[in-house]
Amino acid sequence: MIRHPNFSGLQRDQVTLLDIPAEFIQTLRLRQGESDLFTMDAGISVSEDPVFRFAYRPGKGPVTVHAQDTEGRVWQREF
Repeated sequence: MIRHPNFSGLQRDQVTLLDIPAEFIQTLRLRQGESDLFTMDAGISVSEDPVFRFAYRPGKGPVTVHAQDTEGRVWQREF
């Protein structure tokens, strides 16, 4: 699970009635050691606080998660 608002750019602020600018996870990359488990180029269809599930065969080395949003913010963790 990645905590992120993931605004599509199609929502409207209920107080100001102005459009909320798009802000979403743009890229996601999971690696184990030097091997890619998967990479994703995302768009506005990813939900708020998304959960990504995947299956893989355990290998050697830590699993690294790297996510970057449209604002250039990076989230990276190693497990």
